[in-house]
Amino acid sequence: MDIRFAHSLFQALRGDRFAFGYSGAFHDEHTARLIALGEAALEGQDLPVNARGRLAFVMVEAYQNIIRHRAELPPQVAHGEGRSFFLLRCHATGQQVLAFNPIGKGEAERLSTALTHLNTMDRSQLKQLFLAGLQRAGDSRSRGAGLGLIEMARRSGSQLGYLVRGLGPAHDLFVLVVRLGEGVDPDRAIPVGAALHGSVVQHDIRLFQVGPGSPAIDEALLRVMEKDDEEAGLPATARSRAYLAAMDLMARAAPGAPGVLVLGGAEERAVLTVGRVMPDEAAGRLGRGVQEVHAWDRQRLQRQYRDALLGRDDSGLPLGLIELARSSPEPLRFASLPVAGGVLALVQAVV
Repeated sequence: MDIRFAHSLFQALRGDRFAFGYSGAFHDEHTARLIALGEAALEGQDLPVNARGRLAFVMVEAYQNIIRHRAELPPQVAHGEGRSFFLLRCHATGQQVLAFNPIGKGEAERLSTALTHLNTMDRSQLKQLFLAGLQRAGDSRSRGAGLGLIEMARRSGSQLGYLVRGLGPAHDLFVLVVRLGEGVDPDRAIPVGAALHGSVVQHDIRLFQVGPGSPAIDEALLRVMEKDDEEAGLPATARSRAYLAAMDLMARAAPGAPGVLVLGGAEERAVLTVGRVMPDEAAGRLGRGVQEVHAWDRQRLQRQYRDALLGRDDSGLPLGLIELARSSPEPLRFASLPVAGGVLALVQAVV
């Protein structure tokens, strides 16, 4: 993956307070991580008391719909134009959640009809429809999906957007858009989301995050990565240590600054790109540090890492940089590209 893609992604989402995209294995256990991520994303904002609860419900329901209703597709389609994708974007006064999911054509027609009907109702009517649905007997899976749509429409206070794209004679890619709060342009949500979906497919992105980091955000992303690695049969610690080293490196280089994280590539050979906005001088120091560790052989890397842990390293380089270089079987890559407020300094490792 070209390191400059992270810069393009950051620029595309620079107006967001926080953005998160996921296109991995969609494990059910990620649901709790999504709730934690949504709460962390809204931290510090002056929002109504129930805003966090509304966002958590919408995120979980949209994510669970992907898990419950995703159609089985040929691998080339499932990893291509039919790839599932979950997107959260948080703005100053609102949020949007998008779910891209391949489903059967009959299911797509049913959902389109249901959403068109729901979008004609006000909150009172939606509440009555929801209560009636609770009392209705029938298949729990179908009933649950319908109730989820009704409740998302009611809690969001906005019409639910959607787009249907053909995936051949039997399937469609269904895109659901849920908007909460104000300041979310309904005419831009789907085109921007579709462009991001295309980038995820093109660059084989498993997850990304744009915006300032925090311990809570780092923790949630770490747990998502660990679960995906566990299910793929990969070592549980190697990639986690590289991720933590990268987060520590960037937090020390530019504390509190907005940044970007992208994890892409094949499961056995993932590429991690991290970056923060910082002054030219700070980016220059980071770039020189990357060049220095690049000149070390594996034996020296191991020695410098051990010395750094013992507090006797004389290189002056951050421990996170040494650990990241030690974790990557290939040399680290560095780029410094202009953005508003300074430059976006990027470091890329194979993990």
